[in-house]
Amino acid sequence: MFKNKIKFKLILTALFLFIPFICSCTIPAYRTYTLRHYDYKFSFEYPSGYKKIQSYIQNNPDAPLAVRFALEGKDPVLGVSINSPRSINQQDPAIAANTSGGHSPDQELERSSILIAGENGEMVVYSSFTDSTQNTPLIVRDLFFRYNGTLWSVFIYSSPDKADEARLDFEHIIQTFKLGENN
Repeated sequence: MFKNKIKFKLILTALFLFIPFICSCTIPAYRTYTLRHYDYKFSFEYPSGYKKIQSYIQNNPDAPLAVRFALEGKDPVLGVSINSPRSINQQDPAIAANTSGGHSPDQELERSSILIAGENGEMVVYSSFTDSTQNTPLIVRDLFFRYNGTLWSVFIYSSPDKADEARLDFEHIIQTFKLGENN
């Protein structure tokens, strides 16, 4: 009986020691990006391994806006782009998805209508290349939606070998995306 209690305590101790290790390996840590700039107010969670690599934020309420992050500074790259509210190019999200990145219909891998922060959006997934000189293949996920009359895009692109990881990161961003005063 005494030996069984000791074995039970040893097993219990081992479990308590290994559970935090197991959890830390399977549950990614997230950071929250928040932007409040004139009428643009949004936030989303992203995996902590991503670093901001670019922001296009001007001191002008009518200027377009863009922020980009890259995992470990390289691949995948995710971001948010917002058209200028005064732009005449305030396309319907489905039309914007048709022309995203200049892709052709045969490059399109997936298309769906989804909600983002309570707004209807159109997502397109397509294969592309970094540019005509490097010819490096990419998988692009681009979600278009309109908010307050302005066309927005939330996107992620990656090399094909990181496409599954990028998809999971993108899904988390979409699920945690908040618009307006509530963030």
